[in-house]
Amino acid sequence: MSAADGAGARVRAVLLDLDGTTVDTLPVTTAALDRAAGLLEMPVPRVDAFRTAAGLPSPPLLDRLGLPQGFVGHYLEAYVDLVELAVVVPGMVELARDLHTGGTSVAVVSGQDRTCARALVKHAGLSWWVRATVTADTIPPEPPQEVLARACHELRVLPGEAVLVGDTVADVRAAREIGMRTVAVSWGAGTRPALATAPWALVDGVEELKQLLSLSVGTSTPAAKATRRRVGTGW
Repeated sequence: MSAADGAGARVRAVLLDLDGTTVDTLPVTTAALDRAAGLLEMPVPRVDAFRTAAGLPSPPLLDRLGLPQGFVGHYLEAYVDLVELAVVVPGMVELARDLHTGGTSVAVVSGQDRTCARALVKHAGLSWWVRATVTADTIPPEPPQEVLARACHELRVLPGEAVLVGDTVADVRAAREIGMRTVAVSWGAGTRPALATAPWALVDGVEELKQLLSLSVGTSTPAAKATRRRVGTGW
């Protein structure tokens, strides 16, 4: 069967993008950069540049941003130490819990370092509700679509039987390449105008997301039906 086989099928798994979608990691990223720079007595790297490149393994990341040897190690240690500064998006843990208890497999996907991603999952209280935490911190780094495919493999579902919940156009494009449906959220890194034409569905709040996913996995409430009509999905 091809990767796209199963497209349009009932949803058996939901993949939650971690940064921006499930957890606001800007506070912990900023604090970890400050600490690492202070230890090396150097200027603090720009947060936006670091976040854009942070999915790269250490040597390419150092080269791209002109960082000294040892910076990434200090940053990762600080990140794990300061992880409680990360802010969980209200309602996302409850969403994962409800999906899990309802029989839908849940995974977290991230471009973060694996240690940081797992620390975030634990801090958020997601550990009980997710079956896998899949990251791209391999050398060379995996393309996003391969991370999503690996998450599906770990959950034993086809890409067409899964939905990615993400906050960037890159998330949507990666999912589309392997035949996976995507719900984009407007509260993360992506702007609503950029996201509006890209995903299968676009939601502005966690309650709307819950209603949409409850419909896709077979719990058809009046609120879910209203959401379906509003976003114009063909589920």
